[in-house]
Amino acid sequence: MFALKKPALALLFGLLTAPLCLAGGVLKIGVTDADAPPIVELAADGHTLRGGLSRELGDALAAQLHMTPEYQVLARKRIEPMVESGRIHIVCNANPEWYGNATRLLWSHELYPQVERAISLHDLPDIHKAEELEGKRIGTIFGYNYPTLERLWASGRSSRVEEAKQELLLK
Repeated sequence: MFALKKPALALLFGLLTAPLCLAGGVLKIGVTDADAPPIVELAADGHTLRGGLSRELGDALAAQLHMTPEYQVLARKRIEPMVESGRIHIVCNANPEWYGNATRLLWSHELYPQVERAISLHDLPDIHKAEELEGKRIGTIFGYNYPTLERLWASGRSSRVEEAKQELLLK
């Protein structure tokens, strides 16, 4: 199976120092509504973080900083402006390759690896490299960059189908 290996940087320290001094003991943590379990577990309303690895990491960091965590569930495209403006302090489950402004943000070291895999119907041959996706419709999450696959889309050798949430990709 073809795997895209990307270091999942669990904490994006965007504008962390100065805003925290002004935050009054509140650590504002952004999570994207496009993530799925086990990274993010949303309540039935789709707007409240119920659990998941992002919550566990955020709670642990807030406790170490003696702060109260406050979670904001956001659309993927809203993450960058929220960090740059200081309306959120950190983002869980982020990768510099996913952000157009990555060089302007402060990043933690990798906390856990994340392997993204291409999946297909059981009857089809296994996928071992990106070129095997030529002529295929490739489902992706809206707002994310996929450097390994960009050349296929740019040359018209495959097409990109975007969905807002991971669970919709399988449908």
